Amino acid sequence: MKRTWNIAVTSLLTINLLAAASFADFTASTAMAATAVKSSAATSSVAKTSNKKEQKAVTLKEAAQAKGKHIGVATQSWLVNKSEYAAVLNQEFDTITPEYQMKMGVIQKQKGIYNFSEADALVDFALKNNKIVRGHTLVWHSSLPSWVENGKFTREEWIAILKDHITKTVQHFKGKVYGWDVVNEAFWQNGQYRPTVWYNNIGPEYIEMAFRFAHEVDPQAKLYYNDFSSEVKNEKSDAIYKMLKDLKSKGVPIDGIGFQTHLTIDGLNYNDMKTNFQRFAALGLDTDITEMDLVTHTFQGTMEQKMNAAAAVYGNVMKVALSLPSCKFFIAWGLNDSQSWLNEDTGFSEYPLLFDDSFGKKPAYNAVMEQLRK
Repeated sequence: MKRTWNIAVTSLLTINLLAAASFADFTASTAMAATAVKSSAATSSVAKTSNKKEQKAVTLKEAAQAKGKHIGVATQSWLVNKSEYAAVLNQEFDTITPEYQMKMGVIQKQKGIYNFSEADALVDFALKNNKIVRGHTLVWHSSLPSWVENGKFTREEWIAILKDHITKTVQHFKGKVYGWDVVNEAFWQNGQYRPTVWYNNIGPEYIEMAFRFAHEVDPQAKLYYNDFSSEVKNEKSDAIYKMLKDLKSKGVPIDGIGFQTHLTIDGLNYNDMKTNFQRFAALGLDTDITEMDLVTHTFQGTMEQKMNAAAAVYGNVMKVALSLPSCKFFIAWGLNDSQSWLNEDTGFSEYPLLFDDSFGKKPAYNAVMEQLRK
């Protein structure tokens, strides 16, 4: 708009000069006007050229793609119908993860009756806007329908339920989804298996079964194990490492591990984080960041200091991601602060994401962009 306005003003001044000029000066005035317009057009052309150069890295997705990475957010079907929200998502990110719409409690509320409408809405949005979709999640201990939570079935029936759900879900989205978080959060923090309905009724082998079932349906989809509080070396990450190493040695089709990266504003030891990711990468696994956000209410200091502290964490995590070829995706668990699950989960007003409630870019956004532009 600004460049057009400048040209219009130049033209208007030219007309006024011509109207005021005498016939004798007409030729000279015309030449001057032509020169002025040409000069203005040249300036506009230079500005456009300069802007094109700047636009090579003016959004997160452009900057990430320049580094061979993908960046995205978790979202929901009703959010992408909001014009401002969708505009920011489309401009800045190239990947989406459905926050709830692909979970069993949404898709199969009644046994054997599947409803993909909410998930379809998100996938359709993604395909229309050239977004990658990461499927989340096929097997979890939470967000289950009541008939599963209260189910009384034989072991063989539980296996059949697991296979049927995975088969029908993966088949429905075959060719539309890049990959799946096949199994989500199978361990406690102490490294013991979490006693889920799947573990209790099938045994730990439910994890191997789940990956094999998914691969049978869509051999092209990338398959991930996904968990939290395993970003550094600890009892939990050790147990996950041991399990994945064992499964890989048996030829189970696992392509990567998703490190959720739900952190506090204090961050963590980033050297330890990198070393931990590297040992999983050595197994031949992708090591993606799949659900990043921050608990911020514990910070003692001014709001400006809090925003800067959060920015430091985001910047350091992106720095680790950029240093590892195995880390291909960086996903934040939400677009803007007001939509974060943490507000309800902690009971505090949190500031966990890259954009504020009004879709303003926060210092955390700038810190991520700074790392991407290096």
